[in-house]
Parts: sequence; structure tokens; C-alpha cells
Amino acid sequence: ARLLAGMAAAVGEHGYAETSIADVISRAGVSRKTFYEQFDGKDECFAVAYGEAMDRLLELTLSAFDAEGPPWARRLRGALTALCAALAGNPAVAWLCFVEGLDAGPVTAARQREALRGFLPLFEAAPADPIGDSPLGESLRSGRIGDLAEMLRQEIAAGAGSTLPRLVPEMTYLMAVPFLGPQRAARELHAPRPGPGGES
Repeated sequence: ARLLAGMAAAVGEHGYAETSIADVISRAGVSRKTFYEQFDGKDECFAVAYGEAMDRLLELTLSAFDAEGPPWARRLRGALTALCAALAGNPAVAWLCFVEGLDAGPVTAARQREALRGFLPLFEAAPADPIGDSPLGESLRSGRIGDLAEMLRQEIAAGAGSTLPRLVPEMTYLMAVPFLGPQRAARELHAPRPGPGGES
């Protein structure tokens, strides 16, 4: 655990390419021998750190999605609110997952594809009527994930990770429009929250 935290901290400070094993073990407070007892090298350590960080973000995001009531656009906003708050509160993890994680080599690339697919339930729950059973549906859902990752990458890389929550309304609208259309997306996102008895 200390090595994974040390990797995240080192990459956040130096970037993946410039991070050395010495940087990681220095932050972790362990020996080089201990490092190699756990990992084959920097690539594997980074891939594991990335995978575990993304797993935690996914669990948080999907839990928030499941906890929010309908309509779908509101549930999506709840999920993105949780995700952006978590990233804003942990800059090292934000940098690890959405900046360095996109360019960190083949071992991490395989984990990245798997991790990003973890966001699919957010979009699989979208109303199906605009696309029906069209084979384009899968491409549309995957495209939304790619767009979401790119939006986060740009903000974090520009040093604006701490203010990600401000983008949640815009981000949710952009993610929802392809499924709902502009008018319905705006209407659902601004609908009053139901009361305890289901009344608005």
C-alpha cells in the first residue's frame, strides 16, 4: 500500500516518464529489495496503482448513481458529482488516473481499457428510445466514456482539477444530450427532486 501511494505521489510530482523507482521507494519508506519483492518494475507498480485507484473511483461513482432517484439524467449528475468531488479532493489520484494513466505504456493500457469500461453502467441505463436496438448504441455509450475521460484529462492537465465540481452541470448535460436530446436533457436536469412520498 505504501509503494502504491508512493507511486501516485511521485508521478503527481514528476510525471510517469521522469519518475524513478528511487522516487517511489523514498516516498514509501521501503528498500529497493522490498520493491522488487512486490513488483517486476516501475511499469507493473504503476499499473497496479492505476488499477486500484480506478477501482475505488468506479465504486464511488456507481454507488452514487445507484443511490440517486430517477430520472436517469439526475442519476448521472449524482454519479459525476461524486466522481469530480473525489478527483478534486485527491490531486495525485486525479493526475495518476486521467493524465499519466492514458500514456503509461502497454501494461497500464490494458488496465485502462478495462477500467473505463467500468463506467458503462452509467450509460447503459439511459433511455433506449432514441437509439432503440441500433448497433450504434454501443458506440454511442463507449464514445461518451471517451469524451468524459478526455474532459477530465484536459481540466486536470491544465491544473484545474481542484475545481472539477464546477463543471458537473455542463458535463452532465453534454453526456445526456445524445440520449435525450437537448430539451429533455435540460428538463430532467432541472426537474425538482421528488419528496419523501414521491411527490415533486
